[in-house]
Amino acid sequence: MENKKPLVKDSEGYYTVQLGTIIGENVVLHKGTPHEITLHYPAKDFAVALNILKEGLKEKPLLGEMGSPKYYENMPRDQRFTMFRTVMLDRVSHEVVDVEMIPVGETETFIIKGKIKPCGPNGHMLAAFIAEDNFPVFGLRSIANIHLLDEKVHTRTVERIITWDWILE
Repeated sequence: MENKKPLVKDSEGYYTVQLGTIIGENVVLHKGTPHEITLHYPAKDFAVALNILKEGLKEKPLLGEMGSPKYYENMPRDQRFTMFRTVMLDRVSHEVVDVEMIPVGETETFIIKGKIKPCGPNGHMLAAFIAEDNFPVFGLRSIANIHLLDEKVHTRTVERIITWDWILE
């Protein structure tokens, strides 16, 4: 097992964390925890969506939720979509700034890094989690076109990044 150093808070209260990875032939790999689905994100599309997001981050930080959005049985599709693209303020646990795609060597592999700061009604829980030398896992929430490769593998062309939610394992 890899020996990682504890996360260190900077002078403004932010922690630098890994938000994701782009692996191999311009593909971002994200394994969905509840459904064990592998999602591929073409890097060039992800980079475009990230640049759009960065413009917005100049104005204000991105808020993220503790856990993923909760859907209810028989919830109308338009209501699910609205909930998915909206960060619920009562579920906020952190803000995200300074998101970057960092190349790894001469390969087509990139690390998605950003700075997070615990805040909002659930920020104290994230801060306590980090204080115990745990490493939070963040899941990308985005609007994307989905192309099924098979029942377990999906390719998504990212159109808009909504946020990175703190995934509770």
